[in-house]
Order: sequence, then C-alpha cells, then structure tokens
Amino acid sequence: MFLFFLKAKSYKLKAERGFTLLEVLVVLAIIAVVGAVVLMLINPSARFAKSRNNERAADLNVILNAVSQNIADNKGSFSCSAGYLPSTSTRMAVGLGDYDIVPCLFPTYLVVVPYDPNGEGVFYTSTSSYDSGYDIFQDSVTGRVIIEAPLAELSETISATR
Repeated sequence: MFLFFLKAKSYKLKAERGFTLLEVLVVLAIIAVVGAVVLMLINPSARFAKSRNNERAADLNVILNAVSQNIADNKGSFSCSAGYLPSTSTRMAVGLGDYDIVPCLFPTYLVVVPYDPNGEGVFYTSTSSYDSGYDIFQDSVTGRVIIEAPLAELSETISATR
C-alpha cells in the first residue's frame, strides 16, 4: 500500500501594499484642519475686513432696492417726508445735515434696517434714532440714485447705483 503523506499547504497572507481607506481619510482630515488654521493665521484681520465689506455691499443693494421700489410705487419720483433725495453725498441718519430716509422705507420696503457693520457711532434703535453709516444722493445730471459706504475697509470703494 502506498502511503501518501499529505502535506498541509501553508497559506500565508501576503501584506498588501498601500493604505486603507480609513488611513487616507484620517490624513485628509488632518490636512484640512491644519490648512484652515494656517489660513486663519496668515491674516485674519484682512479676512474679517473683507467679510465686513461684503456685508456693506449687500446692505447697499438692499437699501437701493427699497429706494427703487419707492420710486416705482410713486410713478418715477422718490416720496419721502424728508424731501427730495440730496444732490450731494449725504449721510442717511437722523440729525442736522443728514438725510432721514428710514421712515420712508421701513417697514414698507425694508424688513430690517441695515447699517455699517463696523463703523463707530453707527447704530439703529428706531426710525427716529439711527445712523446707518451709509451715504445717498441722486445725480442731478443722470438722475441715478447712488448709495456709498464711506467706512469701507482695505481701501475699497463700495457703492451701488441704479
């Protein structure tokens, strides 16, 4: 009789080369966190100033839309108890030399009264107590309404015209 010796075949698990999905995800998460920290450390004040400038531009468009709607509702002329829009750049605020526009726009055309996000002395308490930090005028030649943000940062000029 023939004896067969059965040899147990040994199977070795070969280590695969490369990374697991979990390892790759952990590395990507670490890179994202470090990148965000470095980005903030580079120049956070400029990033915050840019953010405030973006808010100013959005505020100007909101006010300009409200003024345009008032003009459209009044057959082409701005209706306000403060009188005609000024022909030179004038602060939208309550006070001597300012243009008191908020009672003409809030609450009919504005849900919230926007004001400069970082200006000193800029505030809104009520329609009789506010300083928007923004200027408005109507060009006497073209008839266009122009709203400006004189407190803009980073040497930017921010205005909206319609």
